[in-house]
Amino acid sequence: MKTHVYVDGFNLYYGALRGTRFRWLNLAEMCRLFLPDDDIRRIAYFTARVNGRPGDPDQPQRQLLYFRALRPIPNVDIVYVHLVLRDSHGEFSKPPTW
Repeated sequence: MKTHVYVDGFNLYYGALRGTRFRWLNLAEMCRLFLPDDDIRRIAYFTARVNGRPGDPDQPQRQLLYFRALRPIPNVDIVYVHLVLRDSHGEFSKPPTW
C-alpha cells in the first residue's frame, strides 16, 4: 500500500521522546518498523521552531541539528508551522517559551 505519514513533531517529542535515549529518532526507520508492508512515499514532519529558555539556551541549536540530520532522508519533508495553544476552555494562550 502506498503510504504518506504525517508526524506531529511537538507531540512526538514531548509525548514520547523527551528524556529518553531516542531523541535522535530516524523517522524513516521508525515508519519502516511500524509499517513493514507499506510503500512509504512521504513522511511529513510538522514542527515549530523553538526558542531558547533561560535554563536551556541551546535548545534552538539542537533542534536545527536534528533538522539537518533529517534532511538527507529522501522521503522526509520538514513542514514548519506556527504553534497556537488553547487552554481547556478553548481560549488562546500565549505561545510557550520553551
